[in-house]
Amino acid sequence: MCAQDTSSVSSVCTEPRELFSMKQYKVYNTLLGEGTQAKVYLGFDTVKKRRVAVKVLSSKNHPDFIKTEVEALLHVRDHSLKHSLKLLGVGCRSNSAVLVTEFIPGKQLHDLAVAYDSGMPERLAKHLFAKLLLAVDELHQSGWCHLDLKLENILYTKSKDTVTLIDFGFAEPWLDETGERKLEKFCGSIHYTCPEIGMHLPYSGRRADIWALGVILYCLVAGRFPFNSSSQMKLLEKIQKIKCKWPAGFSLELVDLISSMFTGTYQNIGDYLHHPWFSV
Repeated sequence: MCAQDTSSVSSVCTEPRELFSMKQYKVYNTLLGEGTQAKVYLGFDTVKKRRVAVKVLSSKNHPDFIKTEVEALLHVRDHSLKHSLKLLGVGCRSNSAVLVTEFIPGKQLHDLAVAYDSGMPERLAKHLFAKLLLAVDELHQSGWCHLDLKLENILYTKSKDTVTLIDFGFAEPWLDETGERKLEKFCGSIHYTCPEIGMHLPYSGRRADIWALGVILYCLVAGRFPFNSSSQMKLLEKIQKIKCKWPAGFSLELVDLISSMFTGTYQNIGDYLHHPWFSV
């Protein structure tokens, strides 16, 4: 939802004003990001002397969303997932829920992608995408899926060369004691949703994430969405038929990799890391 970029923090507000405090955390009016569900502010941990990110959500309008995100972030913390956002504290203020997380000094993949007029070179996309696959694979291996993977929900920290998944408001366990669950949560951004979600059919959470990863890779290299239309109905039709145009500059290996993600050739993300595209 937001990029927690150190450069943007200093430029947004040179003299931050304290909005409120919660336990050991001070929250400032420096806005790190904003979406339909929440606002994220810069905060400071007065005990550990470090910056934090503070997400404020309306508990009145989005109780299920808040519950899901807290459960997902607790799962991330309990399983020590290295490539997902870490929860530090939970509280409430007025009619809002407050989530305190680590501060990630990175940029959205969206910001990196738009820096290139017609998409980034495949060699650069290959490096970033391999890290993204490892991040999502780690989440899947822990038994959960993200369900809202998009360029805006992935942060890249150049200084550490790391990728971090954020915004877990739609996340769900894909695995239970009986095996893989079929999900019926029809959510996410329409350009990234798999055909089953658009048709309101029960679906595999892993399949939904893998489809979204294919969209992300296409966007990184092409600089645009694989499926697009001014009409939502026509857009959903293109998604259902997997009807997209392949840019002339795409390598054959890249087309094959993205196609295999759209058709669901493999259930496990780790298998895609062995695709020939990564070795050419």
